[in-house]
Amino acid sequence: MQKKLIIYQISLFTILFSLSCSKEEDEIYYSINGIPYPKGIKVIDQATLNDCTLPWCASDRITRLELNDVVGILRLDSILQIGFTSDSYIEFHICNKSSIDFNFGSAEHQKVKFSGTARDACGYLFNGYPFEEEYFISVTKLELF
Repeated sequence: MQKKLIIYQISLFTILFSLSCSKEEDEIYYSINGIPYPKGIKVIDQATLNDCTLPWCASDRITRLELNDVVGILRLDSILQIGFTSDSYIEFHICNKSSIDFNFGSAEHQKVKFSGTARDACGYLFNGYPFEEEYFISVTKLELF
């Protein structure tokens, strides 16, 4: 009887331990200001200084974020926008627009799911508030959501 109890306890411990381990894709990443990023955004580097004299979409810019199946809004066929706080957004300016198939017709303000690599845009390019952060993005996947 005691042997069965020990086996039961070990099995229960193993199950609970495996459930408590978080998967990398479920991990929450935070901005430099401590705000949690939406699901699908992984922080790569928040500390390295970027050379802001580089051309906008230069591959030498610092990679800040990796995005995987992030839900946002497509604007002007060249900007992806996601909600960040209750009243602010993050904008991603698409660098590889010519290699993306925008075959979903008039896509202005369409909900999309996208993936890619976001590079430092050196602050606010075009907008102040309500945009908290801006990046240049090389999109690897873009589809209607």
